[in-house]
Order: sequence, then structure tokens, then C-alpha cells
Amino acid sequence: GELVPLDDVTLLPKAIQKRNLGLAYLQFSDAPGQSPFAPHHRARAQLILATTERLDQADPEVLAALSRLYWNVNAAEAVRFGELAGEAKALTPEAEATIAFTLGTTYFSEGRIDKAQPWLIRTTQLRPTADVWFMLSQSYEQFGDRDSALAAARRAVTLASDRPRFLQHLITLLKQQGYSTESVILEPRLDPLLQNRKNQTP
Repeated sequence: GELVPLDDVTLLPKAIQKRNLGLAYLQFSDAPGQSPFAPHHRARAQLILATTERLDQADPEVLAALSRLYWNVNAAEAVRFGELAGEAKALTPEAEATIAFTLGTTYFSEGRIDKAQPWLIRTTQLRPTADVWFMLSQSYEQFGDRDSALAAARRAVTLASDRPRFLQHLITLLKQQGYSTESVILEPRLDPLLQNRKNQTP
């Protein structure tokens, strides 16, 4: 079905109504229990917001939303809208978190680690996840900052202790930096995680 505003919005300009409806579709696509309908919600959001963006290219909320919608779909567009939104002087925390995550992870996936790292750092401050901490750890490692790489790897494992890839990365860093006792303690946890992940793979 289509989203319908709970409040009377008829007094708002049509452009604002469209903007808010598009943002609502994107927000609703991430709501609990909506994963089966997420593709439809995101398609509606993109269609509505793309038109809105052409009407007002200075709206950072719309630009941030479009960046998120193009994430993992069209990297160039995700970056373009994210960078445009990032130039805004005033951003809501939600928009800033969206921009940081989208640009950080997109730049990282493209191998542009120097551009990814500042956005990944900002994401850990605004909307931290194990995956982002893992990417940040890898970026620190690439630039030779082993202490920061290890600290970020610990955060990733703390947030997702059931992910064998994160634990393996932490163990490797511990060994490289001479923390042999801690790595020996952690290693017995790795094989059961790997086996469990193998059993879950179709």
C-alpha cells in the first residue's frame, strides 16, 4: 500500500508534501518488519526525491537520502549526492550519519581508503556498527597505524562477537603486535564460529 500522512498536510506546499513523503518512504523501508517491502519503499522514495532534488538542489536532507538510495546500487551517484549534501552548513544528525556511512563505505569498497577513513571515523561517532569498525581497522592498518587498527578491531568484535571474519582479523593483529597470550585465548573461539557459519551456508 501507499503511505498516508497521519496529520493534515494540505496546508503545506505541494513540493514540501512530496519531499516529506519521499523521506518517509526511505525511513519506513528500514523499519522493523518492513524488509519484504523495502525494495518497493525505496523505489518510491527514489522516484519522489529525484524530482524533489531537481526542484531544490540545496536541500541536504533530500541529497543525503538520495545518496543512501544509490548506496550499493550506483557508487558514482551515491558519492555525488553525498558530497553535495556534505557541503551544507546545517545538517540534522540523521542526515550527517547517512552521509558519513554512505561515503565512508562507498569509498572503502572502491579502494579509496584515504577518502574513506575520515567518513568512517565520523560514522563510528554517529552510527557505529561492527562492519564500520572493521573497515576502519583495515584502513588504519593500511596506513601503518597498528594501535588504532587494533583498537578498532576490538570494537568490531565487541559489537559482533559471532562474526568469524572480525575475530580472525583481531587475532591476526594481536599476533603481529606481540599480544600472543590474548591471541591464544581467543583462538579456540574461532573454529566453532567458522563451523557454525559453514553449517548456515546453503
